[in-house]
Amino acid sequence: FSCVIIATLLAFDYSAGGITAGWNGNSIAALILFGVVWLSFISDPKQRAMLIFEIAVFAIAFAQTVATDCRSVIASLVVFASLLYVFPKLLEKNKVFFRAVYIAALSFPCIVALVMNLLYTAPFAQDLNAWAFEKTGKLFFSGREGIWQAAFEAVSDPIFGNGHGYFAYNTHSMFLTIYYNIGFLGYILFCLFFAFIFEYLHKYLHDYIVRGSFISFISIYAMHAFENIMVQTSLMSVPVYLILAVGIGRACMLEKEQKLKISEEKHV
Repeated sequence: FSCVIIATLLAFDYSAGGITAGWNGNSIAALILFGVVWLSFISDPKQRAMLIFEIAVFAIAFAQTVATDCRSVIASLVVFASLLYVFPKLLEKNKVFFRAVYIAALSFPCIVALVMNLLYTAPFAQDLNAWAFEKTGKLFFSGREGIWQAAFEAVSDPIFGNGHGYFAYNTHSMFLTIYYNIGFLGYILFCLFFAFIFEYLHKYLHDYIVRGSFISFISIYAMHAFENIMVQTSLMSVPVYLILAVGIGRACMLEKEQKLKISEEKHV
């Protein structure tokens, strides 16, 4: 509850021009996302009153996130709400859909970096910027693309990366941070690690805590197409893995209870 309340108050303070008004909008949005995803751990479909509270809090936080103009977190919140409130049963019952969701999420940072770099270096890049500004009042390219291009060019070995090295800029891309250090192979292994965890969690996705853990982690992971918090040595990375750890711990507990029940039935 405290995480959700803090995130909501933070959103109000930022949009109202309070003490956080001068902060970076993307950082505020990320903090809101980290707070709001904890709604998934109190989301019990059987509790109608709680559901109304959740939706109200989510709606307020979403509106305030829009005020930060952070498009990556807005998209992550849409993914979060869709999986938590619209497709939870489909995630649980349809393993093909479940796998499509996590494969798409794990691939997303890589796809975004490759496609945006391709567009940024294309001859029509300036025309694309002008068209987007005319239609939306915002440029198509955010400024990260120049850093991404430099990161791609700095990698001497695309398969294995440069080893543990130093890149002059914050990449603002989890994929590029990993790619620069350990290459495409490293990113594939990084994704496979989570894929094995997700396959295990799916056996217990009927439990709302396990399901909430998966949905929350996927939503935050998708945001990392434009951030690299997960692969930084900072305290900001801890909540991301803690969210997944809660689901793993819950699944292990359910598995233990299941085995104990089977064992007792055999001895009856």
